[in-house]
Amino acid sequence: METVKAVRERLREKSLDGLLLYNHEGSNRSSVTYVSGFTGSLAVVIVTMDENLLITDSRYYTQALEETDFELVKLDSSSKIEEITATVLKQKNLKRVAFESDKITHSRFLGLSEAADDIEFVDSNSLVGDLRAVKSDKEIEKIREAVRIAEESLKEALNVIRAGRREIEVAAALEYEIRRRGGKIAFDTIVVSGERSALVHGTPSDRPIGDGEFVLIDFGVRFRGYCSDITRTFCVGRPDHRMRSVYETVYNAQKTARERARAGITGKALHFVAQDIIAEAGFGEYFGHGLGHGLGMDVHESPGASPNNDRPLEEGNVITVEPGIYIPKEFGIRIEDDVVIKTEGIAVLTTFERDLMLLLCRRYFVVEVGSIRKGMALIVEGEIFSVLDVNKHFTGRGSGIIRTKMKNIKTGYVREFKFNSGEKVEEAMLSLRKAQYLYKDGPHFHFMDLESFEQYVLSKEEIGDAVNYLREGMEIDLQFHDVTPIGVVLPNSVVLEVVETAPSHRGDTVTGGGKPAICDTGLKLTVPFFVEIGKRIKVDTRTGEYLEKA
Repeated sequence: METVKAVRERLREKSLDGLLLYNHEGSNRSSVTYVSGFTGSLAVVIVTMDENLLITDSRYYTQALEETDFELVKLDSSSKIEEITATVLKQKNLKRVAFESDKITHSRFLGLSEAADDIEFVDSNSLVGDLRAVKSDKEIEKIREAVRIAEESLKEALNVIRAGRREIEVAAALEYEIRRRGGKIAFDTIVVSGERSALVHGTPSDRPIGDGEFVLIDFGVRFRGYCSDITRTFCVGRPDHRMRSVYETVYNAQKTARERARAGITGKALHFVAQDIIAEAGFGEYFGHGLGHGLGMDVHESPGASPNNDRPLEEGNVITVEPGIYIPKEFGIRIEDDVVIKTEGIAVLTTFERDLMLLLCRRYFVVEVGSIRKGMALIVEGEIFSVLDVNKHFTGRGSGIIRTKMKNIKTGYVREFKFNSGEKVEEAMLSLRKAQYLYKDGPHFHFMDLESFEQYVLSKEEIGDAVNYLREGMEIDLQFHDVTPIGVVLPNSVVLEVVETAPSHRGDTVTGGGKPAICDTGLKLTVPFFVEIGKRIKVDTRTGEYLEKA
């Protein structure tokens, strides 16, 4: 009865005689349930200074007696609920009654007010909403459980995503995983890919997901009356530089907003933390919605983290933090977390990876003789292996075998595998994290995660050809499977210093041929004759070729 007590205190503060909550076929189920405990789809709740009443029809008589101790007023099939409600209000001698105008249709309100004669109905949309906005520990635990079901379901559903899979198939797989874990779908699941990922609230279509495209998934779980709301954006295949750059902008905006969120900051101010970062990066026109919204019994409730909310956030608010960039005809990106506002920051309820996760499965999960390469992560015999070495042997007429040396990323055990041409092997889902190369210690290479500052050590075999381009202090992407680093992803080009080459001579030109050179990382390549020792050059990490002077 603590909720009813709080309602009465607010009624007294506003000189109101009672509260009326109208729920017609689910129009205001959440507030009715919050105040009374009743979960049926049709009800009118009336709270006075000394009585609590619930009006519903015969479908719910038994349920009402089980779920609430409010006095049951029975609605028979020959009566109109507006007339019964007006009769009760007049019997209780109520003069000024609070109601939620955004939860009742105009026609039903007219019917109620006409039947109620001289009773004054006072628009009080925030009366219950403000109470609901501050969550108790029990409410937060229910949201946390809804988050857990959502994240477990998403992790499982990712196994079906690949180039060629339709958006509606991914959505169906995700919703199946939610239901089999005891959750309900909180709102229509969003799965959009490629150009369609720029649709902020697009619906899943028959469109096949393409290789090298973003897939944006926004979904939620309702569990025991409370909701989660999560968005992650993945890439099927490998993103280009522009895709990575825009993703990093959204990532930084979301991360900074989470760091700035705390009790006392207004919803408007928090929104502009992310908005300003996105605008400074040149994408301001592509972020048009609010940073976040309240979350609880409804997916969207008070308070908002948007330009329209000048009120300070309070301890116990649960909100989403979900900036995005949506570029028409190209792609869209959104990252969304559910957080609890605290006095000195937030508690983040969502834990799913926020770094760009690459779903590197081929269309048919086929790795042929000419496709396996160092650094790939393959699923063999149900385990994840990192490819350390590859040797190809052709026997004529296109047939052949491929011998590989691979390291089990969980056990560290190195094994050799042989494949016949045409065999099928699955690639593993990998994620990238920004890191800095620190130093080399014998055969070991040390890196530091630029967000967590955790250090990782990789062997020369795990790094592969990337050892030819690493310079101390250089920023790269570490490739992870779950929490285990398995390789390095370089930028398309790096700047190196020439430490050994033949002297230049008068008359050497850009187009005059080339000469061998060695860079400070040990890379051997051909450079133009005019390049001298000590000069810095730009090198293509994909081909090992000279590009231009740095």
